[in-house]
Amino acid sequence: MTLRRILLAAVFSAVLLPAAAPAQETSAGPAHQAGSGEQTRFTEGDAVQLFVRALREVRERYVEPLSERELAEIAVQAMVGRDRWSKYYDEGQYRDVQADNQGSLVGVGIRFNVKPEGAEIAESFTDGPAAQAGLRSGDRILAIDGKPLAGLNADQVRTLIRGEEGSAVTLTLAAGEGARRDLRLVRKAITVPSVGGKNIDGFGYVRIAKFDQQTVPGFQAALRQISAQGRPRGLVIDLRDNPGGLVDACVKLADALLERGRILETRSRNRDGEIIEANAGDDTGGLPIVLLVNKNSASAAEILAGALQDNRRALLVGARTYGKGVIQSTRPVPGGGAIRLTTARYLTPAGHQVHEQGITPDFVLGAPDAAPVPWGERPDPANDVQLAQALTLLSQGGAPALARTTSAAAAEPVPAAGSAEGTR
Repeated sequence: MTLRRILLAAVFSAVLLPAAAPAQETSAGPAHQAGSGEQTRFTEGDAVQLFVRALREVRERYVEPLSERELAEIAVQAMVGRDRWSKYYDEGQYRDVQADNQGSLVGVGIRFNVKPEGAEIAESFTDGPAAQAGLRSGDRILAIDGKPLAGLNADQVRTLIRGEEGSAVTLTLAAGEGARRDLRLVRKAITVPSVGGKNIDGFGYVRIAKFDQQTVPGFQAALRQISAQGRPRGLVIDLRDNPGGLVDACVKLADALLERGRILETRSRNRDGEIIEANAGDDTGGLPIVLLVNKNSASAAEILAGALQDNRRALLVGARTYGKGVIQSTRPVPGGGAIRLTTARYLTPAGHQVHEQGITPDFVLGAPDAAPVPWGERPDPANDVQLAQALTLLSQGGAPALARTTSAAAAEPVPAAGSAEGTR
């Protein structure tokens, strides 16, 4: 039986056991007696008493010893786990979240995707131990420090990879034909890039991997780097595989790209809605923009995509996005951890629901999971049909009106010279 089930069973037992002291009734009328056919009012004091009684029962009577901290964390996890986006972070996990939001970590310098047999490297950062040891995109990690990764989720794999700076970790890698090899790496502090920019034959290409505290200054730096070679004719912003991140960073970037207009509308439990509007000023000076999205573009990435699409500021090319239209707030709690809780839903400027629906690009083509350009590599439209489409649109003016005459799902892609539709 899992610890969560144990605690829930204890809570159930505590309901059946007499309370140590009668609860205070806070309603104006008399308390109803159990069994009278009417529901007894359950106050916050009753909830605290129930929790404490359950904690004591499990701590004192369960066959194996459990600490108060373990029991409290199990209970909190159950309380906040009302949806798959809300969760409790223990002290170590919360430190990792804060480091991620700052764009830094201690590890081996990879992004990975979870696979049934383990983890597959999506990218190796050039200054990280993994890249320096020769690990590249597509390499498969089967175990970490001897622990098999099969069946683990991304958080569990991430916990195994990360550790103290200067400590060693052993990756067991697939070596083909069932063979394996072990690779020992020393963890180091790494600044994880969230934005990168390149010049492609007179057009700007900016990749945004996630939204963190580095995103807006990183975007501005990428623009300066691209413009150093002459003002670009247009801008491709690649949001493929962007899982989201800090909503504030996304809103600031949308504001930097919009001269005016609504960015999004949020709806929480206690308010009808909050509307966020853009301030005057466009950091690009009005450059035409095309966004690249895929099925893994989620959350904050969808906020930016919806804001630019609905304000006719950019065209979207690629595949329907993930469909995460809810916002989480993270607050620290006693003990060094934090609670991330879903506190609002959001709508695009035109009032479209994103949650469980996603955003449909103006031009749907290419593989739904077509990957962004790897860090440091020059974008190659000959091998990327979505990028080729974006550059073709920009070369023809990049006006959003190009795609507004038909429904987004039915829009016909503009032929791109030297490219072919299909999977990448």
